[in-house]
Amino acid sequence: MAFRYAYLHGFLSSPQSYKGLELQRRLLKNSLHMEILDMSLGKGCEGLTYSSGLQAITNFFEDTHHKGEKLRLVGSSLGGYISARYAELHPDRVDRIVLLNPGLSLLDRWPERLGEKEMHLWKKRGFRDFKRNKEDIRMPYDFIKDAERHPLVPKITRPTLILHGKYDEVIPIQAARDVKHMHPEDVTLIEMDDDHAMMKHKSLNLIEKKVVSFFGISQPT
Repeated sequence: MAFRYAYLHGFLSSPQSYKGLELQRRLLKNSLHMEILDMSLGKGCEGLTYSSGLQAITNFFEDTHHKGEKLRLVGSSLGGYISARYAELHPDRVDRIVLLNPGLSLLDRWPERLGEKEMHLWKKRGFRDFKRNKEDIRMPYDFIKDAERHPLVPKITRPTLILHGKYDEVIPIQAARDVKHMHPEDVTLIEMDDDHAMMKHKSLNLIEKKVVSFFGISQPT
C-alpha cells in the first residue's frame, strides 16, 4: 500500500518551520518525501484555526493525483493535536500518526499561561498580539471560539507514536502520559530530555530514527 506523508506545524508557526524543514530534509535521506502543510490555508498565522488545520489535511488527502493513498501524519504542538483530531474524525483515511509535544488540552492551558484578565481582554477586543521572534502576530479570538468546537483531547483511533519533552513548559508531559494510560495498546510514548521546542541536535536525531522505524522505512546503507 502507498502512503502520503505530511507535517503539521504549531501555533504561530508556518510551512517555513525550522523543525518541519529539518525533519523533511532528514526523512528525504531515507527516501521519504513529507509535505509540510499550511494549516492557515494561505491566510498567515492570523488565519490559523483548528478547522483550517483540519481542512488543510483534507485538501492534501483529496489531491486528485493521489486518490486511495492513506495518510501518515507528523504533527508538532498544535499540529499534533490537529493530526490526532483528524485521525479521530477520519480513521479510514489515516494509517498512523506521530505527535511531537502535542497540544493536548491546549484550550484549558491558555488561562494558565496568560491569566484570566488577559483572556478576558482577548475576548473583549476580539484579538491579541503575540510575539514571534521580533514580529507581532495579531491573533483573532475566533481562534479560541473555533477551538471550543473540538474536544480537549482527541480519541486515539490509529497507531500513534508520541515523543514528548520531559521539560516541556507549554504542554506538560503528563498530558501525553494520560493519553498513553487511556490507550495503552495504540500509543507508544517516548519521553525526551528536552523542552517544548525540541530542537536539540540529539532530539532531532532521535525523532528521525523513531519516525523512520515507526513508519517501517528501510534506512539507506
